[in-house]
Amino acid sequence: MNVIERIEKGVSKLTITKLSSDIPAYIRSREQEIELLELAKLGQQMQWVSVTERLPEHKQVVDIFLNGCRHIDVEFFIHNNEKFFYLSGAVVYYNSVTHWMPLPPNPKGAE
Repeated sequence: MNVIERIEKGVSKLTITKLSSDIPAYIRSREQEIELLELAKLGQQMQWVSVTERLPEHKQVVDIFLNGCRHIDVEFFIHNNEKFFYLSGAVVYYNSVTHWMPLPPNPKGAE
């Protein structure tokens, strides 16, 4: 599977060192290569993370998976050694959440 097929299928196991050599020469310009590298990096960042594997940073805004539903723009807090997510005015303890995902970066040039 070439790099374009892997990006389209959302495969996250791309390595930046291998990626450059995977790009066919007929589509490889410096700008295209940079764009593909950024897409691959974003694809690696945009993966669900199990709360048993690791938790977000304090005050990090993430998406969470709770009771079979995705909830967006949820803030993670640690207070007095308690770990929880703040969801629409409610406190959700982290062990009720199965997975979380970092938010994508803001668009270039957007404030």
